[in-house]
Amino acid sequence: MKIKQRSVFAVSAEIIALILVCAIILISVNADNVKRQFDELEYPKYDLEYIGVIESASKEFGVEENFILAMIKAESNFDIDAKSRVGALGLMQIMPLTYETEIKGALNLHMSAKNALCLPSVNIRCGTYYISRWLKYYDDVTSALAAYNAGPGRVNEWLSDDRYSAKRTDSKDGRVLIPENIPYGETRTYITRVMYYYEQYNTLYKSDDIYNGGEYPPAEKYKDSPILWITKPGYKDGQIIVNDLCCYSWAVDLCKKYYKDVDPILVLAIIKTESDFVVNAVSSSGAYGLMQIMPDTYNVDIKPSLGLDKEFEYLIEDPEFAVMCGTYYLHWLYAPSRQLNCSMINIAAAYNGGCNAVKEWLNTEGLSKDGELIVEKIPKAETKRYVEKVLANYEYFAELYS
Repeated sequence: MKIKQRSVFAVSAEIIALILVCAIILISVNADNVKRQFDELEYPKYDLEYIGVIESASKEFGVEENFILAMIKAESNFDIDAKSRVGALGLMQIMPLTYETEIKGALNLHMSAKNALCLPSVNIRCGTYYISRWLKYYDDVTSALAAYNAGPGRVNEWLSDDRYSAKRTDSKDGRVLIPENIPYGETRTYITRVMYYYEQYNTLYKSDDIYNGGEYPPAEKYKDSPILWITKPGYKDGQIIVNDLCCYSWAVDLCKKYYKDVDPILVLAIIKTESDFVVNAVSSSGAYGLMQIMPDTYNVDIKPSLGLDKEFEYLIEDPEFAVMCGTYYLHWLYAPSRQLNCSMINIAAAYNGGCNAVKEWLNTEGLSKDGELIVEKIPKAETKRYVEKVLANYEYFAELYS
């Protein structure tokens, strides 16, 4: 009787194990499909109600559909009713004055800017015409996007200045903008975002459509654009700087997959405050990398917890690795056992001044309110300034990447 009971138990265990194995296989097989579905929600195309308009404008003006979609993503994030603080309207954020003086007559339109630019069909056609104009004029995607964002007048000034431009390296005459040297931060970020989104669209949707009887330009058309840099030389000898959009992308992925309690905007704010995006930054106290991690913090709290085999010095060699380690450490600080009350102010203060100091301040009368430090009353001047910088940088990046 006992043998029979064990046999039934063994069979049941085998069945359960088989079910688990099948489930794991199914999950593995479907993982890529699930990821693609999420990516397509983030970067929509064929489900858009105005995709036909994009296809039509693409054929009319010879601009790739994926490039138009990347611009719409960067300009309005597909909000038909978007209106910027300076008055740009609609999906492709066109200024009414630009419409009235440079687009309306060229396209033989008769509607007022207020009425025309709120219609997706008109807005997309106008925006596609306008970017096609600058792509043809400058024959350079960076300069064309800069003209769309900041105006051709400023672009021409920048092209005539050695600080912001360089001679073309192809067989063509003239100059091209150096994207990372463009003096307008908004324009630099805009160009980087459009090209990043364009890359994502090309990954998800291959462009094999036809326009004007010929094939579309291949996706490689803009592959050599220097705005796709991840790291570049800094402003001092030996200094390496990383693109903030890359850091944000890495942080978003990490926070979605592993560290849901961490805000990727906070990661950017910490990087800006700690290293100003210098990959190989080393402090006088021995902190390394983008997020200025100390040797003991890495070797005691990060390396064993993540099962890493890289030595501490690797933090200044690989920016993505540095962001991963710093993001994990923020997650570590958010743990309830740290007693920091999941407050961003407390977390930022602890990142600079240490957990024990912050807990002591939280328990000192007059230094906190409702479990959160009062910034102006933080007793350590260095930590007070640090928290103020983090909060200011957080506000900046929150607006930039909203």
